[in-house]
Amino acid sequence: MDDVWSDDEFNFTPNSKETYGNVETTHMNINSLRQVHGKRGYLDGVSQSKESTIQEGFDSGFGIGLRIADQVGFVLGVLQFQATVDPAHYGEVYESAKVELNIQDLLKISSFDESLETFNNPTMTKWVRICDELK
Repeated sequence: MDDVWSDDEFNFTPNSKETYGNVETTHMNINSLRQVHGKRGYLDGVSQSKESTIQEGFDSGFGIGLRIADQVGFVLGVLQFQATVDPAHYGEVYESAKVELNIQDLLKISSFDESLETFNNPTMTKWVRICDELK
């Protein structure tokens, strides 16, 4: 089984019949059967590996995602409150924060260290600092 993706599966003939006189016998094509089972086993292994890797990635990334969401919630909550109290001054600030704290922009690979464990995004730092000054 050199190539698990070869098209030999379509030539698979699990049973071939031969007739000897009045007796018909059935022979298994063992090589084809091995190839089909080998390919199936390979695909099952790849699928299980992907599932466990995805789960590990989710488990390790969940905590940092929670911290980022907490920071965004803090910033937007403070600014929304300020915009309600003083819409003339903080209304535009709040709207700017909503645009700049877009999740797709925050989660760019450049916001993380090489191990993807430390989050450092200048936009988030800016907005957290602004809200800390408002306290």
